[in-house]
Amino acid sequence: MLRVLTPLLIIVSLVVYSTYLSKTVDPVPGYPIWMQDSDGHYTNQTSGICIVSDSANIKNFIVADDIGVIRRVVINENIFPHTIRIDSIHLSAAAQSFLQNFRKKDFEEIIFRKSDNKLLISIEGYVNDSNIVYDFKNYEGVFELQTNGNLISCDTITAIKKINVPSEVFEFTRVNVAIEGMTKSPNFYFMGLENAMISDIIFSDSTYIYILDDDLKLLKKINTHDLGIMTICGLYAVNDYELYCIDRNQKKIFCIKFNPDFSVADYGVADMNLTVPGYPEINKIMGFSPESITFDNEGSIYVALDPWKEVYNPDVFDKKKLTAKDMEYFANKVPVLYKFKNPFK
Repeated sequence: MLRVLTPLLIIVSLVVYSTYLSKTVDPVPGYPIWMQDSDGHYTNQTSGICIVSDSANIKNFIVADDIGVIRRVVINENIFPHTIRIDSIHLSAAAQSFLQNFRKKDFEEIIFRKSDNKLLISIEGYVNDSNIVYDFKNYEGVFELQTNGNLISCDTITAIKKINVPSEVFEFTRVNVAIEGMTKSPNFYFMGLENAMISDIIFSDSTYIYILDDDLKLLKKINTHDLGIMTICGLYAVNDYELYCIDRNQKKIFCIKFNPDFSVADYGVADMNLTVPGYPEINKIMGFSPESITFDNEGSIYVALDPWKEVYNPDVFDKKKLTAKDMEYFANKVPVLYKFKNPFK
């Protein structure tokens, strides 16, 4: 009897937790915005985002799309509506050669390591043909990107190098399920598994956060069950002991504060109000899948969607409110960028 009731109790506890302890955070004025510029360039399945420059309300982001594309996104917040410019950052012949054997260039998280001005990305192992013998674990991992200039102006990834992360971090990975959250504080790395799956097709109620030192030595592994975190698709460390997490499946932001031994000192959770740009009353769109997080210099939070393309569409009632241009955004599966005030401050 207990075996039957346990999953139900877990579900009920999550519902109670969400209902009574969560707060809701709304986008700030000027957001959300479609990630498409006036020339028609748009991001595609954006799964990672980081800010590399933030001056005079000009936000310079680097984003990773999980189709194997890196782009620069520049937003001018001095103008209302805010303007957006999107440029591709190309892969050199050497970078393309490095990736040529990947079944899919499944880029996930991207971070800016300030200590040496380098970009790091996580890549999931993938197989798209069950008839091909393919060990996905040979291709998942964390990779360093070399660029042809500073991160504000570079236009090419000149080289890609896999870095040595302990195998324990990949203990529970599966095909297309690996490290989707990653961030660097001054002295530590934090890496988050998308989900600790029950099987190849069934998600569990929790996952793992891995904490590593500057030399990438594993210090601690944290199961997120008691925190109520089901999925990790984006991480951002404000400092060595304050970590923010995007839970895609629950559409929540979690804030975790650690003691010096990385036991949990405190944590909070907020539901994200994921509205359609220009329509604050429309916020129940299927396929709005938040997968990345970064902070600007003022401590505001940016979250980008990686659309779940199969269901990325408004319902019939909402369609009546939308313009032809809005429907074009949906038809092209254009991601959306949100900006929130920090609900935990």
